[in-house]
Amino acid sequence: MKTVGVPAKTGIHARRVRGWGSSAGTLALYATTLILFAIVGAGLWGFFFARPVVTDGGASAESGVPASIVGGEQLVLVFVGSTSCVWSRTPEVRGALRQAEAALRRNAESRQMGLHRIGVSVAPSPEAGLRLLADVGEFDEVAVGGRWTNAGIQKYVSEGFHGSAATPQLLVLQRRIGDNGRGVYEETLLRRLVGTGMIASWLSGGAVLPSPLGPHSSSP
Repeated sequence: MKTVGVPAKTGIHARRVRGWGSSAGTLALYATTLILFAIVGAGLWGFFFARPVVTDGGASAESGVPASIVGGEQLVLVFVGSTSCVWSRTPEVRGALRQAEAALRRNAESRQMGLHRIGVSVAPSPEAGLRLLADVGEFDEVAVGGRWTNAGIQKYVSEGFHGSAATPQLLVLQRRIGDNGRGVYEETLLRRLVGTGMIASWLSGGAVLPSPLGPHSSSP
């Protein structure tokens, strides 16, 4: 008497079990897939639920208020240059501007003050003025074009803080910003440095400012 079909079925079943159980590659593929899902999930969580980035000075980068104009006491570094002045774009001036910024930032931080950088360019057009300022440094605020009728020139050279109509020059001021980031109060000129020689001498002497720099009076 013959036995029909049993050995064949048993053989097929055995091959299937062995094929699944011995496939290390399949298990590795599943493990890799699970790891990738975990990584992607963590990245999406961070993207949607991460806390806002806080920049120097305590201002949120997502709040629309730059850190340099957060309410409180500030030091202000003003660079005045001209597109027609070869000394306004030399490597020495670029280096001096970086040194001045670093020194004033240390000074401001030690006094729990902010630092705001303003670039003023005497230029025949806004485009030319922006190119000059982009070549010499980084600024939080700019006034460009208009030649010597430039609004920045009117404030820092011709009328507001009257001084020598020469470039390059640096001005250092102290001011107070309103608590909501609006309004400038009690702005005081601390230093005016005209020409590369005076700027270099001030830096080599330690970028000294009047001391002590006390807080301004209470809000009006």
